[in-house]
Amino acid sequence: MASGPAQALAPRAAGPTRRRALVGGLGVAAAAGLGFAGWKLSDRDSTEEPKGLPDPSRRTDASPTPTPSPSPAAPSGVEKWKFITGGLVYASPIVADGVVYVGSETDFLYALDAGTGELRWAFETGGNVNAEPAVADGTVYVGSEDGNLYAVDADTGRQRWKFRTGKGRSSPPTVADGLVYVGGGGRLPKGIGGAYRDNQDGHVYAVDSGTGAQRWKSTTSSRVEEAPIVADGAVYACALRGTAYALDAATGKRRWEFTTGGLLGSAVAVADGAVYLSSEDGHVYALDAATGDRRWKFAAERYVSAPTVVDGTLYLGGGDGALNAVDARTGKRRWRTRIGKEPFVGAPTVVDGVAYTASGDGNLYAVDADTGGKRWTFTTGSPVNAAPAFADGVLYLSSVNGIVYAVT
Repeated sequence: MASGPAQALAPRAAGPTRRRALVGGLGVAAAAGLGFAGWKLSDRDSTEEPKGLPDPSRRTDASPTPTPSPSPAAPSGVEKWKFITGGLVYASPIVADGVVYVGSETDFLYALDAGTGELRWAFETGGNVNAEPAVADGTVYVGSEDGNLYAVDADTGRQRWKFRTGKGRSSPPTVADGLVYVGGGGRLPKGIGGAYRDNQDGHVYAVDSGTGAQRWKSTTSSRVEEAPIVADGAVYACALRGTAYALDAATGKRRWEFTTGGLLGSAVAVADGAVYLSSEDGHVYALDAATGDRRWKFAAERYVSAPTVVDGTLYLGGGDGALNAVDARTGKRRWRTRIGKEPFVGAPTVVDGVAYTASGDGNLYAVDADTGGKRWTFTTGSPVNAAPAFADGVLYLSSVNGIVYAVT
């Protein structure tokens, strides 16, 4: 495995993940933005496949890097820099200690300077990196479609250990109290019809963060695509076929399970003693975190993003391009704003009274969190399948065609 810049592999063909499946239904206009026709990425020739690591000279600055400010202004939708990975990107960037970490279908995990977009290092895995990494105590943890969870030194990009999760892709990891929690995924076969029946690794794993040794694993009904959430001594995870689980964080023993009428392809949110989850049966559920009993359900579109809970309000994007605000205690809608033309896949990011949400129509929208009024739009030109990250007054987002943006 490479621990620094090296010759990148061309993106491997793979069956659709849930994120890919949603993009697949977006229509001709959205599909054109993916660059599927000969891997046309940015200024590349339409018949050229991505080769090698991105040339740092191809990073484009929209403006000089500003002097850091103790109280950065809220983003206004202006590009600061962008970085071309050379492969498709389906996951959110993660920002920690001035570094942006993001994976790509080049099989690499990239570490970028958050201020300039310059490449610090690139770590090569044996498969596409389509899940968000997690960063804790100087280590980056990331899953790959080669079936391994990797621990990588955050400063150097050198591998510390790897853990075999099972069949192919694992969920994004979560780190808490010296353990890394990760869901078993599976390499999906081609064709949506068989995607949820085959190649399942129905487990949640707890792995020692320092050594990579397995502490426990717990069986689920099917693959776990999104990050387990850890809160108050419990691990909450969603199995794709529609069942949510609460597990003891120390032992993996099942506390409760709750089954919906549709697929569960997004992570839960946990706040104030409640667990919130979005199901493709057309509902968002609020469950008691201790017992799993249902508190309420909210009728939504079939495709709805993972929820975000801030100050007693649940924010979620819909499959019809609408952003919803729902009272987290009662399940009553506060407002609904139709702002996009395609589904919102990633959860909204809510900071200082503004909800930032990215869409399959290629836009990042800034919306007033109290009223739903649109403030500004930033256009990428390609579908965005993941939530933006926020740090020090800057938004970081990745578009499916392989470009990572910093937006101020």
